[in-house]
Amino acid sequence: MEKRLFYPWWLLNKDIKRMVDNIKKLDIKAVYGFPRGGLIVAVMFSNYLNIPLITDFSKVKSMNKDDVLIVDDIADSGKTMLAIPKINLYRTATLFVKKGSKFMPMLHCNECADDVWVIFPWEPRESKAERDGTLKNV
Repeated sequence: MEKRLFYPWWLLNKDIKRMVDNIKKLDIKAVYGFPRGGLIVAVMFSNYLNIPLITDFSKVKSMNKDDVLIVDDIADSGKTMLAIPKINLYRTATLFVKKGSKFMPMLHCNECADDVWVIFPWEPRESKAERDGTLKNV
């Protein structure tokens, strides 16, 4: 049975600010976020760092890999990040990493077990797993 972890806005903002302090040292020029959860995180980084948000991945491919930060909300299995060729050459960040993820981002704030379902503040609280009764609170 999976467990669920509600991740509130106030903690998200605290984690983003903490990550921004580290990202500033990298001299990032732009940020790209995977659609859905990563896009929300990318918008927040774009605002805090006052750098452009890239929404078209083809533009990322034409940039210097050190100049762009690629973000997602969570590295669950790692497959999303690993779908990008030579992803390890890019600067990467996620809010969460699951222990069994096949990808470890350069920056992250939180780790969780593989059986934890993180519910981000922008997501509906009720999920299919919750309706089915296969989730329980952490």
